[in-house]
Amino acid sequence: MIRPQRIDLWDVELPLARPLTSASQSITSRRSIMVLMRTEGFRGWAEAPIVEGHTRDNADEAFDLM
Repeated sequence: MIRPQRIDLWDVELPLARPLTSASQSITSRRSIMVLMRTEGFRGWAEAPIVEGHTRDNADEAFDLM
């Protein structure tokens, strides 16, 4: 089994090219958690996008859980 040697997390806010409007809100940016995992000469990127207001998830709790 390969075990991660290092995991880095970034909480980033990405601006949208144009506002995304729904019945309940309009958003101009999206928070996301970027993940970089390194192990034995390999690296892999992942993203955990959070669209607050559309789900019960929020970026602060997701970041803390990771």
